Amino acid sequence: MKISNTTTSSGFESSVCYNTFDSPWSSGTFFSHHHPLHSPASLLLLQMFLILSLRGLLRLILRPLSQPAIISDVLAGIIIGPSGLGRYPLFKKVFPPQAWTVTRILGIIGVLFHIFNEALKEDLHYVLSSGRKEVIISVSGYFVSNFSTFVVGRSLMHFGYLPKNINRMHLLDSLSGFLALTSFPVLRPILSEFNLTTSQLGRLSMTLAVINTLLGTTLSIVYSSIRHVRMHPEAPEVGVYHFAAHVAMFILLLTLVRPLMLWFIKKAKEGRRMPSIFVNLSMLVVLLTGMLSDMLGTVLRAPIWLALMIPTGPPLASALIGKTEVVCRMLLVPFFFAANGQHFNSWAVLIGDGWQTFWCLQLFFFTACLGKILGTILPALYFKMHFQDSLALSIAMCVKGIFELVIFTDWLNLNMLNASQLVSLELSLLGGTAIATPCLRMLARQRPRRWSSNHWRCISQSDQPDTEFGLLACIHDRGDVPTVLHLAKSNIYLSTKKTPTQLFILHLVNRIGHGIPMLIRHKESNHSLRPSMVEKLDPIFSSFLKLERHSRGGVVLCPFTSVSLYKAMHEDVCRVALDNKVSLVILPFWKHTLTYSTTRINVGSDHGWQGRNIVVRKVLEEAPCSVGVLVDNDCSRTSCLVGSFRIGLVFLGGPDDREALAYASLMVDNPGVKVTLLRCNLLSDRDEGFNVERVLDDECIGEFRLKTCSHEGTVYDKEAFATSVEELVSSIRGIGTDFNLMMTGRRHSCHPEVEVALSSWRETEELGVIGDFLSSSDFAKNSVPVLVIQQRSMVPLWAIHGNNIGSNRQSKLMMKNLNDTLFL
Repeated sequence: MKISNTTTSSGFESSVCYNTFDSPWSSGTFFSHHHPLHSPASLLLLQMFLILSLRGLLRLILRPLSQPAIISDVLAGIIIGPSGLGRYPLFKKVFPPQAWTVTRILGIIGVLFHIFNEALKEDLHYVLSSGRKEVIISVSGYFVSNFSTFVVGRSLMHFGYLPKNINRMHLLDSLSGFLALTSFPVLRPILSEFNLTTSQLGRLSMTLAVINTLLGTTLSIVYSSIRHVRMHPEAPEVGVYHFAAHVAMFILLLTLVRPLMLWFIKKAKEGRRMPSIFVNLSMLVVLLTGMLSDMLGTVLRAPIWLALMIPTGPPLASALIGKTEVVCRMLLVPFFFAANGQHFNSWAVLIGDGWQTFWCLQLFFFTACLGKILGTILPALYFKMHFQDSLALSIAMCVKGIFELVIFTDWLNLNMLNASQLVSLELSLLGGTAIATPCLRMLARQRPRRWSSNHWRCISQSDQPDTEFGLLACIHDRGDVPTVLHLAKSNIYLSTKKTPTQLFILHLVNRIGHGIPMLIRHKESNHSLRPSMVEKLDPIFSSFLKLERHSRGGVVLCPFTSVSLYKAMHEDVCRVALDNKVSLVILPFWKHTLTYSTTRINVGSDHGWQGRNIVVRKVLEEAPCSVGVLVDNDCSRTSCLVGSFRIGLVFLGGPDDREALAYASLMVDNPGVKVTLLRCNLLSDRDEGFNVERVLDDECIGEFRLKTCSHEGTVYDKEAFATSVEELVSSIRGIGTDFNLMMTGRRHSCHPEVEVALSSWRETEELGVIGDFLSSSDFAKNSVPVLVIQQRSMVPLWAIHGNNIGSNRQSKLMMKNLNDTLFL
């Protein structure tokens, strides 16, 4: 038994008895006379169970109220502390005083790696390349909030309303600078939790938060050095040493640790995982920098600097996050909140001038948030941002979290805060974040989508001699390049089109180890890239850059890179398609039942095809233009293609099939493209009499025949009449497989019996019944690539096709008569 005298944060001295344990493990309740919780291991595991259970329960209750996880974590710690269950003697046996030392240490380690991981996800190069808009908005929000809080504090001090316990200049200055800070390790998890990181609001707010954090931490070092000079006038060199030590630590990280990390990355082989020894050494470096930072007065500053110096993404950053994120965030960080709850004693507010302190600090927090909102909204409106977006951005800059709690604990240990001030500041944190997060989510949801029906485009609109045709091809890896490349070659117009094809290549990168989702445009439209810049870009773009140079102006390439989560990549796809007036989006699709070549096995082994197919599914729902789903069953076959490009088109009828025929009509302008059209007719449909869809199909087929009558190799002598679905399938199988590409429409609503008959064995919803059959082994054993096209048609079909398909006066008059007939 050991007795130790301690002084609490309230100034009272207490004696605590600490039990000494011979072993951390129990020898068994039945073989010893100790109670079950005498063992430190059993006690720690029980504490972990209670903390995680309470946190999960609160999370389950508060999530429907749009509350982030940080609220549940803080409330769980408060409930365990002396303001909640910690008041009862029975509960104190589960959390005895001697156990809190281990709990605090585990919590500090968890917070260290959690903050490091959050900083590791941010791309500092992306932030440093921010424009004048982001810098001005971030700096304005910080200084307006800082200045307004400082003015209010000095005014209360001048008129004698400021309590004596906070009537100290160093505390007032620290509060004004600290409350103006927006830390990105706090904001990023909240945005990610509500799926806002990939939106324009999320991207901009994360950029502002990183700039704000770098600015605030730099100024805090300067101010803390000045504060040391004020507190120790007899030894002013202490402040100089403090500032010099931070500068030396930064230089050490930049000149020694960063080159070491870059050497680790260089040694890792391309496309493979980082060796475990390099990952383990990197974790040891993180612990070492945390120790050095703690020796200088803070445990978080050096790990944040180190993380920002490490390149984001694979191999190193992704490996570090994968090794530590789950364990630290789910197991160790809750210990920090439990230990923080021990400092939260709500009864301290009732002692002395606690109430006056409470209301003054609430006023400070409200003033800081108001200054933050005004300082962010006004510059945002100046840069012509929408008011609703500006308001949501300013609210996002007001959230607080774990970073602030660490600072509170540090100030409490330095006697800059007492118990009542700590309670007041934590209540401000809880209230401000609990109000700001639902407001942010509501504003983000109410913002209407930019791609409305007024901006929808289809391929038929591009079937004019002087109309630009925009093609957006999405690529995940190098295995997608061969088929997309040859598909792009078929869009080089050499005969009738006077305008070049606008080819937009969007490389989709899964965001592993990235914090800010990025949409990077590698060059401006109509500006070619120099050959020396090819190596600096993604290697995937090299083949398309060569195509642009050899097309003699037939193709203008605009490469993009999207770094985002699979569940949010569709927003970048739709945004690029809308901003550049794209008529067709090409998306690669994987069927997990297919046998892939060697280059695809590595992709499918980790079930990456599931996330990539989610992108296809969401783009089909929300794209502002037509969508082509490309199934390339064997990229090795397609990569060997030379000479002509043979296309087989299966036409059943309907808007999607007409859109596929419109695309084939554009490609046939290229002399190297040969199209074989198979039109399948069900005799039962012919007996139904007048049908609008069939009239539109006949007109579209007639225009295609008229256009291709002089083209060699274009075949239209294949028209099948079937009395049943079985005969229809046999007719499709009889077209043969001697093609480089098969095309069809996705939906066939005009033939419901076909949809019903073939839906029982359909494997994928995204391809439709005919597209799924063409991509299966039942149709072709030699793996023919399949392109399934869906038209963006959410308005009446006769309105769309009456304006787009009918190119002559007679056609338009016929469509007018059809409209009159239908409305009658």
